[in-house]
Parts: sequence; structure tokens; C-alpha cells
Amino acid sequence: MSHLSTMHGTMGVVEPCALLFAEETGVPLPLPPGDLSLLAAGLLIATGNLCPRVFVRLAIGSTSAGLTSVDALFRVTYRARRWRRGGNSA
Repeated sequence: MSHLSTMHGTMGVVEPCALLFAEETGVPLPLPPGDLSLLAAGLLIATGNLCPRVFVRLAIGSTSAGLTSVDALFRVTYRARRWRRGGNSA
């Protein structure tokens, strides 16, 4: 809890959004980081250390970026495997 009380401004946004991004990309993390980071962000918003408008926009952007990057990586590897096997490249 002491770590949470020292977070404000940029670090209050970057740390939860980085955990949300990592969770969406499929990185195995020891705890449920998405839920805990949203809880921490809610506490920061309640104490006035974090702007809710900024956090919501960046949280949606980081989860969308994580999902999009995994989808793009899957499509590239799938096409490469299909091309090696002699299948259609489309």
C-alpha cells in the first residue's frame, strides 16, 4: 500500500497500463495483473492522484495495442508456415 501512495501522475498511468498491455499479449504473470492494476487505478482515482479521463483512454489503448500486436504476430507466423508448406500465401 505504501508503493501505491507514492504513485501519481505519469507513473500512476504507466504502471497499470503496462500490466494491462502485458496481460493482453499473453505474458504469463504470477497474479491477475489486469484486475489488480484496475483496482490500483481506482484507488488512485479516488484519492485524486490520477485523472480518470486520461487513465481510461490509455487503458483502452494499451489493451487494444496488446491485442493487435498478438494478432499481427499470429498472422505473420501463420502465413510463413503456410508458405513453407506450399500453400496459398493469401
